[in-house]
Amino acid sequence: AGVIQLFAHGSHLLLHTGYTFKQTEHANTLLVNGKGQIGEGSDWFECLEYRKGHPVPFIAHAESHAAWDYAVADATAAYPDNAGLRKFRRHVLFCKPDIWLVVDDVLSDRPAKYELLFHAPAAPVPSEDGGFMVSGPTARLRILPLAPADVTGVPGRNVTRGIGLHTATTYDRLVVTTAAPCKHAVFVTLLHAFPARGARPTVAAETKHGPIGPIVSIRCGKRHFAAQLGRETGRGGMAPLTVRAR
Repeated sequence: AGVIQLFAHGSHLLLHTGYTFKQTEHANTLLVNGKGQIGEGSDWFECLEYRKGHPVPFIAHAESHAAWDYAVADATAAYPDNAGLRKFRRHVLFCKPDIWLVVDDVLSDRPAKYELLFHAPAAPVPSEDGGFMVSGPTARLRILPLAPADVTGVPGRNVTRGIGLHTATTYDRLVVTTAAPCKHAVFVTLLHAFPARGARPTVAAETKHGPIGPIVSIRCGKRHFAAQLGRETGRGGMAPLTVRAR
């Protein structure tokens, strides 16, 4: 739940890690204190808890426009109660044609270590802007963690356990986390894809604190996008991003 994959300019840039033993750590989503989602830990996804009536993750909001698309996944219910997770809402803003903003709003009932996973076709290489660059056959992907203030990215490798005739496979990945455990965090990550050949387009992004939540500004040439996370409405109410584009 909450998994994202990315294909742009002819290359797979954020990967599905294939036909493997079912572990959340193999997917582009969230670990909480090292814990994954309900149903992991075997050759097949085990949905018994959901069949017994456990709440399910869902798409909470989606809209499409000429210059941008936007969707929110509420993946809170995908995690077992003993993980202590009380909120995991993944907002994905697609600034057309090749920029994505991922805003992950997470909350636990006690300080927790959150790990966002991004599996890639090649090793993420640190860049001068504090982000990371991933190279595919025909495209490159810039991964730029923007928030929280103490956010860090750690490149590494992940070995997936195969099942049946499918053997184990090693994948490169980036793990985005905070320097210390915390109860609440809003992770803001910019993804920018561009052709492998030619100059890299200039994309500037910044995050600042607003009266309610983070405000993110993205500029690419004449395009400008601004997004702000709003205040939640009522118990369990979902706060969508407010988006402006010009």
